[in-house]
Amino acid sequence: MHKSVTIFFLYARQTRITIIASFQQSLTHYTS
Repeated sequence: MHKSVTIFFLYARQTRITIIASFQQSLTHYTS
């Protein structure tokens, strides 16, 4: 149970990092 929760949080953090990275990339694409 605890193991799956840890994996879920790691996956959620990785997904958030990917979303933020793509968001920043789109911002720089539109501004430049």
